[in-house]
Amino acid sequence: MPTCCCSVFECTNNTLKLRRWRRQFCSLHQVHNGVGNCYCEPPFQLFTFPSKVEEPTKHSQWVRLINRMDRQTKKNWMPDKYSRICSEHFVDGKPTTENPNPSLKMGYDVQQNAPRRKIKRAPAVIPVKKRKASDKKEESCKEKVNRKEDCTENASPGSDIAIDIDNSGQNTKPVHVNVHDEHSYSFKCNCNQNCMCKGCEEKSLTIKLLLDKIDDLQTKLDAKPTVKFVKGKQKSISKQLLTSDKKVKFYTDLPSIAVVDLLYDFIEPKVDRMQYWYGKKHVVSTKVPRRFLRSPKKFGPQRKLCGKDEMLLVLMKLRLGLLNGDLSDRFQISVNHVSRIFNTWIKVLSSELKLLISYPPKEHVLANLPRCFQRHFPRLMSILDCTEIFIERPRDLKLQAQTWSDYKKHNTAKLLVACTPRGSISFVSEAWGG
Repeated sequence: MPTCCCSVFECTNNTLKLRRWRRQFCSLHQVHNGVGNCYCEPPFQLFTFPSKVEEPTKHSQWVRLINRMDRQTKKNWMPDKYSRICSEHFVDGKPTTENPNPSLKMGYDVQQNAPRRKIKRAPAVIPVKKRKASDKKEESCKEKVNRKEDCTENASPGSDIAIDIDNSGQNTKPVHVNVHDEHSYSFKCNCNQNCMCKGCEEKSLTIKLLLDKIDDLQTKLDAKPTVKFVKGKQKSISKQLLTSDKKVKFYTDLPSIAVVDLLYDFIEPKVDRMQYWYGKKHVVSTKVPRRFLRSPKKFGPQRKLCGKDEMLLVLMKLRLGLLNGDLSDRFQISVNHVSRIFNTWIKVLSSELKLLISYPPKEHVLANLPRCFQRHFPRLMSILDCTEIFIERPRDLKLQAQTWSDYKKHNTAKLLVACTPRGSISFVSEAWGG
């Protein structure tokens, strides 16, 4: 059975001592202490800490009065379910309304703050003397004389002060003051053509520094090469890369530039009204038909690349296997936009070019059979091959197991491809797991 101890420093009272006291025999009642007819009070009682939820202020006050530090965390000690405070530390032997907190034998000197005295002070009454009109006139004259003395002291040797004060203490002539203050913004002077005052010198120096700075910036700007961009006049990336049939073969595996132009002319009517794929969460519902006063050429935001450049991006990724980051640097667009273009164009090319995959009649195949097959395989119709395409690892464990290939040691998709003896693809099956 766990032992509950008093939490006060150097206090050894606990439930084990109370059990020992109950085992002792009471000489007065002839029974064990605290059992049966024995009503003797125990040597001390243990009181639990107030609830932290129901009485948070009282709980924090008791913890503060314990004044202990946790040895492991080096922070303020906090009680647990076995922490207690014995009755020896309370004035009344237990928490009461008058003395609810422990204050005796706490292991340190408890400072009891005495209530502050309240001093009532009577409001001080200061007699106010009435001032005469003659006294006011004398004070106003003294103030004006003091102002005159201050102006003469702060003025420079070259400044002119013209102040005329009559016997009544009022100015009879206009005042013209030319004073050099210690602040630059308060400086005033009658600037002539060749003025050599302090303010004009500082002003000319500042203007000279600013002009030199402007000249330095202008020289730096002239040294940089200027590139002029005219809207609608930029050369497309496809024209920069596809300059010859050799480069077309390298980038797209198509035979010539004419074939690229022919392919784009065939797909262009669909591309102009193509809507990019933004994922399943961004698919726009088509239940409610959209009405336009004028049919737009293309739905969605304006393209950053022309249609031919987008087709070149897709063909380069299929031919060279370039990463999206590489393509984004080549075409000066974001990686997300490269992925969006590729996913959209793949579906468009699949739907528009699937008619090119057709199984020719037997007579056409045998009539165009190459010489290398006529001798050994005179009845050859098609050549079959199963190919694997690397795919990303799916998140679903079941799909991971279905697409895993022990031969490639990777997640792949398998396709059955058939081609004619001349090399044209005549059949492509659906994709299957690796």
